Amino acid sequence: SIVQKIPPHSIFGYPDLNFIYEKLSSIFKVHKKNLLVCNGSDGGIRATFDCFVKQSDKVLIPSPTFAMYDVYAKLFKTNLISFKYTLKDNKFIFDIDNFLRIIKKKKPRLICLANPDSPSGTVIKKTEVIKIIKVAKQNNSIVLIDEAYYPFCNITLKDEIKVFTNLIIVRSLSKSWALAGLRIGYILSSKKIINYMTSSKPMYEIGSLQSYILSKLINKNYYLNVKKSVKDLNQAKKKFINLLNKLNKINYINTHSNFIHVQLGKNRRKIVKEIRKFAYIRDNQNKILKDYSRITITRYESLKKIFDIIKKNYE
Repeated sequence: SIVQKIPPHSIFGYPDLNFIYEKLSSIFKVHKKNLLVCNGSDGGIRATFDCFVKQSDKVLIPSPTFAMYDVYAKLFKTNLISFKYTLKDNKFIFDIDNFLRIIKKKKPRLICLANPDSPSGTVIKKTEVIKIIKVAKQNNSIVLIDEAYYPFCNITLKDEIKVFTNLIIVRSLSKSWALAGLRIGYILSSKKIINYMTSSKPMYEIGSLQSYILSKLINKNYYLNVKKSVKDLNQAKKKFINLLNKLNKINYINTHSNFIHVQLGKNRRKIVKEIRKFAYIRDNQNKILKDYSRITITRYESLKKIFDIIKKNYE
């Protein structure tokens, strides 16, 4: 295995990341000067706050969303502006017109948008995101687009980094690449922004051990396997939803990510306990999702087992 073949210099030596940058550049078809490796997408978010946000600046985020935006906004003592999603008929609604009005009125320094969002799983259309970036540009706002769930959802603003100088994209190798333990992500942006962020980055973006393991995995064949895995999981999710539709009156929220929210009824605790024996399920979520349990998508065989447990115990 890769772990058994780890050379000693990957532990006691400093990392050389040139190979990583060349491979990422080739696979994602982006110039190295538009790319910055970071410690997970969370590291890219933190780097954005470090470089562009100061105390008392306004930061605009949707709610609910990825928890670390709120954490960093408070850590940097910013004026946080929350824009609430509305939940109607088991669908989250993002009011783009109202969001644009807030940008014009409040003129936030930074706008953070996970697309798709987590935990809602909502996706904003590319045309609408571009509207946001344009209005943000007019109001001197930077837009951080978090594409952690790419390519579970294929909507990406990658090509727009050549057009907009106020756009920063962060991505992760944790979700679709199944490399969460390595804590590797990357930033895509204009050359000007990457140069600026590079000037204040840590001496080494990731460690030698991370770099070595990634160097053995990151190739076109592995990326093809990633895309095949994502396709298989998305298909399994569709089959799971078809099963849920056969149950009378069960409520669920479909998402553009690798999870789904399901109302498990009166026997929720029992169902969650049974599912946790073999699959990942998140319960006790935020207020807007308090009646739902979040099931992470896995192979169809496991999803069928999950469905059988729900069907057996659902009331």
